[in-house]
Amino acid sequence: MSWSKEYEIGVPEIDSQHMKIVDYINELYIAFMNKTHVEKLSQIIDGLKNYSQQHFTYEEMLFQQYSYALTKEHKKEHDLFIEKINEFSDSYKRNPNTLTFQVLYFLQKWLIDHIAQSDKKYVAQLFK
Repeated sequence: MSWSKEYEIGVPEIDSQHMKIVDYINELYIAFMNKTHVEKLSQIIDGLKNYSQQHFTYEEMLFQQYSYALTKEHKKEHDLFIEKINEFSDSYKRNPNTLTFQVLYFLQKWLIDHIAQSDKKYVAQLFK
């Protein structure tokens, strides 16, 4: 998967953080093709935990700084992302062999639904 202009929100620091999701998708896909995805998945889930903590903290700081009207709704989306990553972590401990495509699908959907739509909404309001 390649980074696309449709995912850009126009804030370079945030766009570079978002690119990490594409990196995770590609790492996991390559690992799947090389039959090393079970081992790689653990690293990616851990990486997503760290990523979400750092990235969401940054975005939510901007929301507060600029008094973003939809902060509560947007933060709920962040919380759902974290919840899903935690579910993946728990599932990995039980049966890592069936998780790869679920994680890939979730991350691709996050790019399309959250980054390309929800994040663009706050940028349009905060950085007019």
